[in-house]
Amino acid sequence: MANNVYTTDISIRIKEYRVAKKISQEKMAELLNITFSNYTKIENAYQNVTVKHLKSISKVLDISIDTLVFGDEDKPNGLKFDDFILFSKFFDETKLEDTCDKIEKIIALIGADK
Repeated sequence: MANNVYTTDISIRIKEYRVAKKISQEKMAELLNITFSNYTKIENAYQNVTVKHLKSISKVLDISIDTLVFGDEDKPNGLKFDDFILFSKFFDETKLEDTCDKIEKIIALIGADK
């Protein structure tokens, strides 16, 4: 069972935005090309949502992944590193390594501009 604070918060936001868009769970599963059962597990926080599904859900709901993961709270410095580290434990190890590689490249580009 994946029910933890991060999964629960994300699941709540997914449901809120889906309901606001007047999309049924069945339609959402169809749009995501997953089974209804898998979708309800994501929305009820019984299954961790994958990065792939976050990307697809954000497209269907027309919101950012950042909003799905962290909500609409004002974040003066954007993505908080501590939040990323806490959330990253739910990533597949290969995808986490890929994400870290991309972050390092971004940091290098930022440093090159200074």
